[in-house]
Amino acid sequence: MAEYKNPTSNLVKNILTMQKVYRATEYQFLQFNEIIPYSHNSSDVYSPYLVNMVLSIGPQILGMFEIIKRQARVRCADTFGAYRNALNRSCLLSKQGFFLRETRKKKQPFPSRGKPAWWDAYNKAKHKAPLGFNKINLGNTIEALGALFILHHIADVAQTNFNRGPTYDAADFTDSSNWFRVYTDGNYVSYKTKTSKSRTLLEGFDSPVFTMDKRFMPHLKNEKMIKSESYWTQKQ
Repeated sequence: MAEYKNPTSNLVKNILTMQKVYRATEYQFLQFNEIIPYSHNSSDVYSPYLVNMVLSIGPQILGMFEIIKRQARVRCADTFGAYRNALNRSCLLSKQGFFLRETRKKKQPFPSRGKPAWWDAYNKAKHKAPLGFNKINLGNTIEALGALFILHHIADVAQTNFNRGPTYDAADFTDSSNWFRVYTDGNYVSYKTKTSKSRTLLEGFDSPVFTMDKRFMPHLKNEKMIKSESYWTQKQ
């Protein structure tokens, strides 16, 4: 993660505060995973600990949407659907995904239409307690936390690009055509085009649980990328 300019600004303070809360939630998940590892258990596993996690993740999702909305300089109501529609006009959210590090499985937590199942589970747990608690399980907890991870990565990309000064266009990071699938290997990302290969040091908000399916690399927009699924997933 790069250093942010204007570290005393309210926006940067909010980003850093949200990152700390995310790390606390992620740590809770890692502790849970030591006892009930997702790689060896059904996604239907229920636990009160998962309920607490998802009830914490919901407000964090809305908080990160508000931050990214300000970074993207768009206006919308402060609801999940309004945020999603405003930020997904160029498919920024619906084309994002994450890989689980332990299983290499890919998930895309933001469908192009409708509200995701993990958000519906959060709403039922919040508004129909305690009966709604049984809607939360290991699978939708992973998707909810992964969705939050994606939003943090996007916000970090946007804030880092503000360092470019007046040449920065907020539309750049919201355009999904500037995001490319790359191969993540330790602290490095690699990619192939029709004519070359590249390997660079990993930058951006990262996680011990997830890796991003795509990364913001606008300089590759006119390149012909190699998109072999087996190549990209071999060490995610």
